[in-house]
Amino acid sequence: MTVADQIEQSWQARRPEVPQTIWRQLRALKYTLAPTAQLIEDRLRNDTLIGDLRLLMRARGVRRQKMLTALQRCFPAAQLTPSKTQRDVVSLTWVSPKPPIIIGGVGGELQNCLLVCAAVAFPNPPLPGVKAISLYSTFVLEIADHAAARLLQRAPQASLRQAALDAADAFATAEAKCVAPLVGNGATIYLPAGGAGCFVCTVIGGHTREGRKYVYARASTFLPHSWLRPDQRPLPPAAEPEKSVALLAVGAGAASAQRGAGSGPRARSDARNPPSYTARSQISRALTQNSTTPSQPSIMAGRRCV
Repeated sequence: MTVADQIEQSWQARRPEVPQTIWRQLRALKYTLAPTAQLIEDRLRNDTLIGDLRLLMRARGVRRQKMLTALQRCFPAAQLTPSKTQRDVVSLTWVSPKPPIIIGGVGGELQNCLLVCAAVAFPNPPLPGVKAISLYSTFVLEIADHAAARLLQRAPQASLRQAALDAADAFATAEAKCVAPLVGNGATIYLPAGGAGCFVCTVIGGHTREGRKYVYARASTFLPHSWLRPDQRPLPPAAEPEKSVALLAVGAGAASAQRGAGSGPRARSDARNPPSYTARSQISRALTQNSTTPSQPSIMAGRRCV
């Protein structure tokens, strides 16, 4: 047994137990999230989701509102958001229960998890009179089951689904230049989870099957506000969407991959063209437009939390 194994075993032995009622609550919540996630991901795989969103993007007025309502009814556990600033950009965010996603993971990395995923549909190329539509999908945040259970235990009034979406927004809007150096080095960041507290996360680099690099955050536990020290503050938001992690997450960053993920970003287009820089800017604006991340920075050395 290596020293790392001994440390992991010792930590596991001393970790306060999460009550079984909390695990049952988490399992029940996953059952409510799974149908929507499965439907969206099936439609991503067979390229029908891009058709759904294409019709919505081209509709106007009352017809657009009716289609938006109908799609939201089809995906009840997802968040469907037309861009406030760009009429032809639509984003879809959902929480998907998954088995462990890190290849070669050790210890706590072998937990089941919740993935906060996002898909953004946008004109490509983004020129007047061009009707081709592209769809880009990725995941932004992995919440280990232990972290999800700690939120349910320590903030029983909070909505885990909304807290997950809020934390993913906070990561997507963070300053990319602050996040890129943290990839794979074990440093701890804090992502606000609604008004309940913060998820304690590390930044992980991955790559697609095509070799394109991307980053996401992995939450290992949850701390309520009353437990946070003054120096445990969220990452600062980017001054401009083009400088945010959302753009780094779609392959524009240069962070090196430290861990390979089992799945990653996917791109679909009825024009069969890869996203241009302008298109990636549209993606980052769509993913960051509704966020209200606090402005105080925090980068701390990695440590185990319970």
